[in-house]
Amino acid sequence: DFYNLVDVYLDAVFFPKCVEDFQTFQQEGWHYELNDPAEEISYK
Repeated sequence: DFYNLVDVYLDAVFFPKCVEDFQTFQQEGWHYELNDPAEEISYK
């Protein structure tokens, strides 16, 4: 079991899937934005 886990971790370090698949970092995201305290908070 230990060597299997080592194999998984080393594979993730030396052959990451995030550099092969461009959509890995294209997740849906949003944040609050407040430029002026008198304005309403906008969601982007």
